[in-house]
Amino acid sequence: MNASLRNNFWIGVILIVVGAVALAGNLGWLSTLGNLPGFVLFAAIAAFAFTRRRDGFGWWIVSAVFSGLALATMVPNPWDGFAFFGLLGSGFLLTYRDNPARWWAVIPGGVLLSLALTALVEGSTSAGTSGAVFLGGMALTFFALTRLPLRPQPWGIFPAAALGLLAILSLTAAMSWLIPAGLILAGVVLLLTQR
Repeated sequence: MNASLRNNFWIGVILIVVGAVALAGNLGWLSTLGNLPGFVLFAAIAAFAFTRRRDGFGWWIVSAVFSGLALATMVPNPWDGFAFFGLLGSGFLLTYRDNPARWWAVIPGGVLLSLALTALVEGSTSAGTSGAVFLGGMALTFFALTRLPLRPQPWGIFPAAALGLLAILSLTAAMSWLIPAGLILAGVVLLLTQR
């Protein structure tokens, strides 16, 4: 069997299994198993895509998507968003690692890893702090583009600087006590250093 027929065979098998599991789930036959069928199904698709990753750059991303879905079905909130976005972002970064000429993959990889960290801190901090985490991650992503060993992108410094400034503004808005405390501290320093 040639490679094309073998790929079509496995894709056909996966579609049949996905359809059968979805149908069984809709009919309520899998309700006692909880999230286990989804985990097994997503993990199997991820494993299949992982074995094909050398055939083209898209397989890393497909594998990461289904790995993230598999893990997200089994972990509680907020770890589910962290797992999904983190693994998906890692897929893009692995795409870049395999071929550094694909520098563009750093951008979605960084965005998704920023979303992963935002999902992790969102429930435990104020909205401004989670916004600062996202914007700071985006700033670091664009700054990383300027430091790539192959084909650095010097234009990345401009969005990095703008996003970094927005991250700081978002953080100070979330920590409204920071500016008044800084003013008081500056006043005390001025008074103490005056002779």
